[in-house]
Amino acid sequence: NTKKDVCIIDGDFPVKLSPDGRHIAVTDHNQVTIHTIAQDAIQYSIDNISKISFCSLFNHGNSIVAVTDEKTLTVWQTDNGKKLYSIKHDKAIDHLAIDPNHHYLAIILKNGTVVVRNHDTLDPVSSFQTNQDDITTLSFSPDGTRIVTGGLDETVKIWDTRFGTELLTL
Repeated sequence: NTKKDVCIIDGDFPVKLSPDGRHIAVTDHNQVTIHTIAQDAIQYSIDNISKISFCSLFNHGNSIVAVTDEKTLTVWQTDNGKKLYSIKHDKAIDHLAIDPNHHYLAIILKNGTVVVRNHDTLDPVSSFQTNQDDITTLSFSPDGTRIVTGGLDETVKIWDTRFGTELLTL
């Protein structure tokens, strides 16, 4: 499937396939390695990264976004490994999701706050408190207009992506 990222978890090391199927990002705790599939070769490695906890290819496979050092959202270009952005948060980041249409990415902080950012600039779009215990899932609707959160308290909540308003609790 070349339209969505594919994630394979092998122990603690995520592997992401780019939407165009040309690159694979392999992460361990302090390195991201980009492989070019057609050439079966390592294109480059981004080393000395402080503890990667989440990683995804986004911007149609042109960028890599990772949660590093538990509190920092970092973005690199896929083709050369150049760092584009690095945004540090006050709380640790628990989850990362990218909307299927590549308009937004969202993170959940340890205190239950969801922060939605513009896909291209990482500028904040909305931020809201979920009031859920230990959120275990974060996902976008297929059109990217809604966010779904679920927690250990067995509640599922649906939110408006742009305004952060709660629409439904199940």
